[in-house]
Amino acid sequence: MKSSTLITIVDRGKSARLMVRARDKGAPGGTILYGRGTASSSIISLLGLGDRRKELLINVVESEKSSAFLDEMMKAGVYGVAILIDNQAGEEESMECGFELIEVICADGLSDDIMAAARKAGATGGTVLSGRGTCTEDDQKFFGAPLVPEKEILMIVADRSKAQAIKDAINSLDILKQKGMGIVFSMPVKEFRSLS
Repeated sequence: MKSSTLITIVDRGKSARLMVRARDKGAPGGTILYGRGTASSSIISLLGLGDRRKELLINVVESEKSSAFLDEMMKAGVYGVAILIDNQAGEEESMECGFELIEVICADGLSDDIMAAARKAGATGGTVLSGRGTCTEDDQKFFGAPLVPEKEILMIVADRSKAQAIKDAINSLDILKQKGMGIVFSMPVKEFRSLS
């Protein structure tokens, strides 16, 4: 079975409504992650309106049903965005959409500086998730328990024509040149829609 990953980004507390619709269409389940949106302009940021609490709902669905899932999400009456990624498609198969999902996994506290560099290169905004690194035998220990570093995941949907410049701007940051401070990667987006 070919599968697609459907990521919807909505205001906190709204993803349950989307999950009900996804289940009605046959989704076996989903995962909800908590994050924050980044302000798209300095005026919005100064007013405190742009940095909002977000939820990401991630569903893995059959590729043949992915458009039906997107259509169902559009009917939910929830403001946000929906990103569809074809898990088996090569880059040439996903080129028609014209967007890339750029992801940066970095040390906690770096996402705002990374987003600032991305904006200068043409990004309009992003979503930040919180996480933690995984434990290895080499990790430092505190009273016998490993100290696991806190991480942030910055997700940016960018127009394909600006994506390389955004990735280059992020990669040029001195802090990311240090070992273990961050990694940047991207994947083609099959479909991208605004929810309303």
